[in-house]
Amino acid sequence: MSYTINERKEYNRQYYLKNIEKRKEYQVENNEKIREQKREYQLANREKIKEKKKQYYLKNSEKMKEQKREYHKQKITCECGSIHRRDGKADHMKTPKHQKFIKTE
Repeated sequence: MSYTINERKEYNRQYYLKNIEKRKEYQVENNEKIREQKREYQLANREKIKEKKKQYYLKNSEKMKEQKREYHKQKITCECGSIHRRDGKADHMKTPKHQKFIKTE
């Protein structure tokens, strides 16, 4: 019996939803075993994992840098009422305005 790709995807989705509780139970009951298997895999494949991470970084470095830039450019409103960028939060926390607000709170 042959399935189309969409039929197989639907079957897999239904199977996942039907057995989600069983999977959670298994994970709770076998937490140590799962951890040990992951640790063994990581030790056995250390170089492979390292190379894969390196390739991912090389492939996506510009995208990651741009996301980081956009994140730090976001404006946030402090509890003292001041508006500043995320990357200036540490400096803002040291300002007299913020320190005065903290003392009066």
